[in-house]
Amino acid sequence: FDTEARTYVKSTDVTKLNLNGREIRNAIQTVVLLAREQKKGQQRDEPKREDGHDDLRVEKDHISIALVQREDFLRYRGKLYKMSDEERQEYFQTFTSFHFHRVPYLHLIDYHCIEH
Repeated sequence: FDTEARTYVKSTDVTKLNLNGREIRNAIQTVVLLAREQKKGQQRDEPKREDGHDDLRVEKDHISIALVQREDFLRYRGKLYKMSDEERQEYFQTFTSFHFHRVPYLHLIDYHCIEH
C-alpha cells in the first residue's frame, strides 16, 4: 500500500462503511487484482524479487474502485429485493452490462466472459 492508500483505508470515508469480514476479503481481492493488472499493463519484463513474489503497488484509486463496486452491488441487491420475478429477470438482463464506464483500470482486466 502506498502512503495515500494507507491513509485512505484509515479515513472515516472507509471506516464508516462498517465492512464485515466477507466484504473486506472481497475488497482486498478486487484491490489486488486491480493493482496486479495495472502493473501487468505497465511493466512486462520487471524481474521478480528474490523470494519470488511480485512487488504490487496498491493505490488509493484501487481501493476507491473496489468500494464503488461494492456500493453498486448493494444498490443492485436492494433493487432485486423489491422486484417481482418478472421485473427481476428484466433488470438482470440490463445489469449484466454493468457499469464499466465508471471504473478506471477496468480496461486492463480481461472480461471476455461477460457480455456487453
